[in-house]
Amino acid sequence: MKTNRADYAVLGFASELNLRIFLRDYGIHLSKSFAECMDEQLAADLYRKSGIRPSVIVSISWPGSSLPDFVNSSGLVSRFSSYITVNHNWNDVIICWRSKLGRIYQMSDTDVDPNDIEFWYEGIDPLLFQKQLYPGDKLPFKLGKLPYTLTVLRLNMDCAVAITLHTEQVAAAGSLLLTIDAFIEDFNQKSEKRNRADGVVHSHRGQITPEGIVELEVDTGFSGPIFLKKFLKMLAKYPEVAAVEVG
Repeated sequence: MKTNRADYAVLGFASELNLRIFLRDYGIHLSKSFAECMDEQLAADLYRKSGIRPSVIVSISWPGSSLPDFVNSSGLVSRFSSYITVNHNWNDVIICWRSKLGRIYQMSDTDVDPNDIEFWYEGIDPLLFQKQLYPGDKLPFKLGKLPYTLTVLRLNMDCAVAITLHTEQVAAAGSLLLTIDAFIEDFNQKSEKRNRADGVVHSHRGQITPEGIVELEVDTGFSGPIFLKKFLKMLAKYPEVAAVEVG
């Protein structure tokens, strides 16, 4: 079977070449055991948060002229600046790690316990990454034919959604808003039961304009693509919906 570039990992922190480059360019000894834990956990975290398998090249960037700006391992949560490239787009992220037992791990430590240390990314923007990976697609997922007109102006974790109803059904706006509230609550509850497998919507706020348009502000968190796909498909079940704009 032919392997697609989106199906394999190229994080490669633990390769001998990258370990030497890290020492040469940044003057920091990155131990192989530390890098191996980082590789495995960050690959899983990237997929969990963005829905993208770690086929993107994860590279280490130098954000400033002083080392403390680059690496900070003085507290219970340590971090260093990095970036993720998706189709030649450079996205700033922070790589973080901590110990479950309260140990402060240095990047040079060779006695790293993979059951104790935890790695994760901060700054992942799943919708942006999906859009960069598939720049020709209006959405980073397939919906099929929709009974309403869909316009996508912008994709981001923080989404503004405007739902226009058919003129003769504007009175249904209040009921639809309640349905949306219930849908988001149900989405979060189901994901929580599966250890947040689909992420959770962090917050949302809705209102009805004098014209009867349902306006939403949604912080989709790391559930971005998964939530939006289910949300837009859910709206297709309501014949009163004439148009949806995401921006």
